Amino acid sequence: MNDESKASTSKGPSRHRSPSVVARWLSVLFAVLAGLYLLIGGIWLVTIGGSPYYIVAGVVLLAVAWLIHRGNGLALSLYSLLLIGTLIWAVFEAGFDFWALAPRTDILVLFGVWLLSPFVFRLFDVSARRGGAVALVVCLVLTGVALAYAAFNDPQEINGKVAENAAVSPMQPDSHAGDWTAYGRTQAGTRYSPLTQDQPGKRERPAGRVDLPDGRQERPQRSR
Repeated sequence: MNDESKASTSKGPSRHRSPSVVARWLSVLFAVLAGLYLLIGGIWLVTIGGSPYYIVAGVVLLAVAWLIHRGNGLALSLYSLLLIGTLIWAVFEAGFDFWALAPRTDILVLFGVWLLSPFVFRLFDVSARRGGAVALVVCLVLTGVALAYAAFNDPQEINGKVAENAAVSPMQPDSHAGDWTAYGRTQAGTRYSPLTQDQPGKRERPAGRVDLPDGRQERPQRSR
């Protein structure tokens, strides 16, 4: 074997290994930061009477980060439990409300897909990664189905029909000139007040002003 073949052979493994090394550290970094964020925020939330879920989720994410660093395929299984547990907790907390479920599960779903990507999946040992991958795929599918169902079945949406023979109440005339019964005073939105108390010809001269010969008004100066 000549020197060129030796050089290419020595460079080959490192060239294939470098994306996986970057993927490993990115995965560990995200899991650690997310775990600490949930753990610290969860402790504060519990002190004011909030849910302990975030503490549990933070601890689990830190454990997942350690398993990813070790290349242990149990990281996939543990993360699957976190994902399905989060889905159950979110449905229990908010029901099948898409805008309440999405912020509770979106990041976890994306990170789960990231863990199944080829350059991350090959980091785990073969003995444990297959079962963990199957579990994670099932949890991702269940979460996707729940989100899709919530998106098309909004519990806050009210569907109804107006009867064809429903009577339409006519606009009521003003009962009194001083009444302002609607935003625009009347149902027609005229925004007009028929009151005549404040007319130019009936306006009283403000107290404390002096009429000058040229028609101007001046406020008298106070003596010091």
